[in-house]
Amino acid sequence: MLELEVYGLASAKVIKCFTIDENDNRDLLKILRGAQLPIASSCFGEGNCKRCVICSEILSCQVKIKDLLQISKIYDTAPLRITVDYL
Repeated sequence: MLELEVYGLASAKVIKCFTIDENDNRDLLKILRGAQLPIASSCFGEGNCKRCVICSEILSCQVKIKDLLQISKIYDTAPLRITVDYL
């Protein structure tokens, strides 16, 4: 299991903490929306609109759990913090 913490930069607070299965093959946009988080997107996950940006530069529609696992191993943090500018 991978522990995620979603932090809103606009509100300066933790919006939600939850865990996801490491074998989940969905992109992060779908996972965040499944967790009832209002992540913006108008291109249906094709990576064109760039509205689903997290952590200042990553398109959540283009990131899979396996990518997050590698990031969490590099930074060795638990939970892995995901920042969203407009939350």
